[in-house]
This record gives sequence, structure tokens and C-alpha cells, in this order.
Amino acid sequence: MPNYSIGSAYLIRQSAGGESLGGLTLKLRRCQPGDGEINVELTDWMSGEPHPDAAELGEFADAGLDGIRSFASDNDIDLSGLNILVHRFVYHPVDSNPRVYRQAGRSALRSALEAMAMRDLS
Repeated sequence: MPNYSIGSAYLIRQSAGGESLGGLTLKLRRCQPGDGEINVELTDWMSGEPHPDAAELGEFADAGLDGIRSFASDNDIDLSGLNILVHRFVYHPVDSNPRVYRQAGRSALRSALEAMAMRDLS
């Protein structure tokens, strides 16, 4: 079993008048039950450096965290035994919206958990 697993989701919709862009990466590490925590680093998706629009990302990071927590709740996953780092955000000042980040959080957690378990969750 790996020491950590990584999941990411970057969602792009390019329909006229309905554009959407958002995404994030998360890194999971197992820890003692009850010691788990979720940390957010507002870094850029390509460079990994501090995001130039970090001041604008708070609402979207919160939506991503909501997606992570809702996926865990919907699937009876106890996050207290996981350390989660959420980082590498993609952002567009017009096309980003919280709904996209919520879905990205759900999808990234699923992907990372499947990698950690080395099997599909479906």
C-alpha cells in the first residue's frame, strides 16, 4: 500500500454562455483515527507556487472542501483517519464557480481513495 495517494479533478466546460472552469488536487495519507486533518494550500495548478489569485480562491476552496466532506458522508468514509492536503487550484475570474469546485472535491477524493485501495469504489 502506498504511503500516500493523489487524486485530482479539473472540470472544463466550453459551451457558449455556459463556460465553467475549476479544479484541485488532493493528497491523502493515512493516520491514526482521530488525528486526521484537512489542510488547504492555495497553490497554482501548473507551477505549484502560491496562486496569484489566492485572495479570490477562498469561496472556491470552501466549496471544494464541502465536496470532499459530502462525498465522505454519502459513502460512510471516516475522514478522521486521513490527513488531506488540498492544493493546485485552477481558477478563472469569470468562468470559475463554487459548483465546479464542489464536484472537483468529490471527484478528487474518490480518485485518491480508489488509488489508495487499489480498487474501484463502485
